[in-house]
Amino acid sequence: MPLIEFTLTRGDEDIDLEIDYTVAPFYPASISGPPECCSPAEGGEIEDLAIFGPDGREFTVNAAELSSIEKHIYDTHDYRE
Repeated sequence: MPLIEFTLTRGDEDIDLEIDYTVAPFYPASISGPPECCSPAEGGEIEDLAIFGPDGREFTVNAAELSSIEKHIYDTHDYRE
């Protein structure tokens, strides 16, 4: 599982988090050739996600914070791995 660092801003406080996650394999769309050989893109979604605070313990986030973390993962994850 990749481990990344993420700074969460909560009010006036910046909290340094460690995010441990897995992303499903991504298969790009196949759009050339006969219709029976074409397929939509699949995968690439976050499957497992663990968030740890500065003390190393699991850290609870609200829905908006989780959305921000997920967006960061989707924007920065290297899908070639």
